[in-house]
Amino acid sequence: MDDEQLLLHPTSILAREACLPPIVSYCRYQRRLAALRVACAPPYANPAAARLPPSFPSLSSFRAQDSSRHLTKGLSSVYLPLYWRTKVPSPPLRKHLPIDALAHLTLPLQEGLTRLPLVLHTLPHRARTFPQQSS
Repeated sequence: MDDEQLLLHPTSILAREACLPPIVSYCRYQRRLAALRVACAPPYANPAAARLPPSFPSLSSFRAQDSSRHLTKGLSSVYLPLYWRTKVPSPPLRKHLPIDALAHLTLPLQEGLTRLPLVLHTLPHRARTFPQQSS
């Protein structure tokens, strides 16, 4: 590359040198990872997991009693939120509920599984420590 191209695209050059993934791919990965954490969390330990749809394939059948899904029962079909397995149409006339959107992100990860496993114990976060310098 010549110097003129480097001046026009400094961010992309820095990202290539640092071997960073494109931000769109990284954000999609982080959203799926968060959805997987909620989907595999025990509902009694994670309030978001307790609000997953009743048809979500989890090993736990427990669902929160204070879920507000009953508020959508009298709505016409235009205003109803999408079923969590349904792909969002283009243009998005209807949307998922926020917890259903998380459940929808786990669909590609559910292929070949009848139920998602529950992760009962998570590893503690590693403390970021710096190596001690010996004098």
